[in-house]
Amino acid sequence: MRAVVTKKDLLSHRKRMKLIKLPKKLRQSVDVTLTASDVLSVTCPGFQEDIVAKVEEWGTVSLPYNLWDHIVENLIPAISEKEIPISVENFSIELGEMKIRNARISVIRPDKVPFDIPVDAEPIDVVRFALEQDIRVVQNSVAWKYVKAARDQVKGQFQKACTPLRRYGVTAEELALLVATKLGVENKKDFVEFIFPDQP
Repeated sequence: MRAVVTKKDLLSHRKRMKLIKLPKKLRQSVDVTLTASDVLSVTCPGFQEDIVAKVEEWGTVSLPYNLWDHIVENLIPAISEKEIPISVENFSIELGEMKIRNARISVIRPDKVPFDIPVDAEPIDVVRFALEQDIRVVQNSVAWKYVKAARDQVKGQFQKACTPLRRYGVTAEELALLVATKLGVENKKDFVEFIFPDQP
């Protein structure tokens, strides 16, 4: 993927990126998707923006949220050129003369489509939102890491809440089933199995 974007447009994008209020715990696991077609589209959970660009090579790539945030917050303002070429391939991104390597930068296959989740969603809401979709689409989305991180948080919350109840024979799975009932989850069995995938 390769596109040329003006510094002015990237600085405007920087201002809008500052409005994203991702929970700190999720910033390290969330990825940003860059798609170059007619424009340069930037997508992450709860945020999507199309930036005017001269696209030289179409493609879609994924890179860590924290890396893209660092690029737009610190590196773009320091670049003197008015037009900045952005070139991305597996494990690296180039901005003009600068090249950054990161093991999580990757070219996305066409079936790895963006999957939008509200940025202010609580972990339990992310799990419910994901289960309302076709799970195969969710698993093939760039937000799958975000969904898995939310699932792990919910699982941990159930296990912690269940600790004082173990003496009464209450399991975390039973507690999850009770919560699913209270929340009005339609398929409670899928809810529990999604949160505790390693359970028989």
